[in-house]
Amino acid sequence: AVGLPKEEITSYLEDLEGSVSIAAENSPNSITLSGNLESLKRIAEELEAEQVFARFVPVDIPYHSSEMDCLLRDISLLLKELKPECPSLDLVSSVTGEIVEGADSDAPYWCRNVREPVAFRAGFETLLRNGADLFVEISAHPVLSPSMKENLLFEGKTGPVVASLRRNERDGLVFRR
Repeated sequence: AVGLPKEEITSYLEDLEGSVSIAAENSPNSITLSGNLESLKRIAEELEAEQVFARFVPVDIPYHSSEMDCLLRDISLLLKELKPECPSLDLVSSVTGEIVEGADSDAPYWCRNVREPVAFRAGFETLLRNGADLFVEISAHPVLSPSMKENLLFEGKTGPVVASLRRNERDGLVFRR
């Protein structure tokens, strides 16, 4: 996790020969990187030396990086029989950041989901354009809530951002709160 805009991280990636990818653009000043661990450590050291926020997220699989390319053929074959239907509610894609039109979540879509950056910021902007004004992060710990708040602030909007669960707190209590 890096506290920089997407445009400012590219210079750190240039000499790494594709071993690190932008895995997600979460907000105007928050991105996630993924890829080769040694390359990520090198970037983290550079960023910390420049007093830029950089923190490793405990994830074992380098989703959204070139490290996933070797799996795409198998994923496509495993999902080739998938017959998606049109969603009955508006659904914002983490691949495109736009509302899903039709039955688009076929095998190629899920391959893109594994490999391409998460379009969290774009998806959040889509939600705002469509009138969303209450945001619930459904996860084991609210890691994206700060990005949601930053996106709201950047867009000049307000709205509550609520966590469904928090690490080291009683699930039922957090959920009811």
